[in-house]
Amino acid sequence: MIDATASGGVYRDVKNLDLIVDGASVQCSVTDYRIDSMTVGRDVSARQVGESVTARVPMDTLDRLANARDISGRLGTTTFWLTPEQLAGVRAFAKRLAS
Repeated sequence: MIDATASGGVYRDVKNLDLIVDGASVQCSVTDYRIDSMTVGRDVSARQVGESVTARVPMDTLDRLANARDISGRLGTTTFWLTPEQLAGVRAFAKRLAS
């Protein structure tokens, strides 16, 4: 799940989370999209839009992610790279699921 605030609806029509796992392309289908309007006080001009995107990660893909040395990705026009700490978090999550 990816949560974004003040993103302006840029993920509205995104169908896939595209990952590069140790150089190999992996696609995860977006399974849910939610948009929330957040207004600060009565001033509608101060309105922000928050988005939540959920992608399905099959167990075999999670195993690949847990064993990866390098993961980058793209969701719509947003690109990202997982830090060593985030990679460790993926490994720990996969380990908990396997128990």
